[in-house]
Amino acid sequence: MPAQVRKVHKLGSVLIAAALALGMWGAWVGFFAGDAFSIPHQVSGHIGIMLAGGLLKLGYVLRLASEYEARQIV
Repeated sequence: MPAQVRKVHKLGSVLIAAALALGMWGAWVGFFAGDAFSIPHQVSGHIGIMLAGGLLKLGYVLRLASEYEARQIV
């Protein structure tokens, strides 16, 4: 796999991991432990859930594109 394709694949993996972490944090703050946090913290948790969905999709598309490109080179 060429270096550029490898970088895109790595970026996709990092974005997926960040999306999962952000989504779990947002769900924890926004829903499960909401009584322990203030309203602004809960709002940021809900926003984090929305951002996590976008990051997850972007990371997945980057990984798919890099895997497709790696197959085309071989």
